[in-house]
Amino acid sequence: MKARVWAKAFIQVIEAGKSPKEALENMKNALKRQGKLKILPKILLEIKKQLQKQERRLPKLTVANEKALDEAKALIENPENVKVITDDTLIGGYIFEKNGHMIDKSFKRALLDLYRRIVKSG
Repeated sequence: MKARVWAKAFIQVIEAGKSPKEALENMKNALKRQGKLKILPKILLEIKKQLQKQERRLPKLTVANEKALDEAKALIENPENVKVITDDTLIGGYIFEKNGHMIDKSFKRALLDLYRRIVKSG
C-alpha cells in the first residue's frame, strides 16, 4: 500500500472516534507485521498534507472581536463547523470565506474603500 492510502485510512479511523495515539500504535504494528515500517515518515507527511487540505476546505470566519463573532455567527448555518480567526486589524466586523467566495463586512475594508474614493476624487 502507498503512503497516501495509509494516511487516508488513519484519518478515517480518527474520524470514526478512535484516539490518535491508539490509531498510530495500531498502524505502526500493522506496518511492522508487513515489513513496511520504513514508510512511516512518508505516511505521517501525507497525513499532515491531507489534514491541511481538509482545513482549507473549512469555511473560515475572521473577526475583529467577540462582538463581531456573535454578530457573524447569527448569520451562519452550522457555526460549529467554521474555523474562527481573530484579527484585530479588521477594527470591527468580520470576513467570511466559503467555497472560494468571500463576504467582507469589516470596518477595515470600509475605511480602505472610503480612503480610495477620497484619493481618487481629489
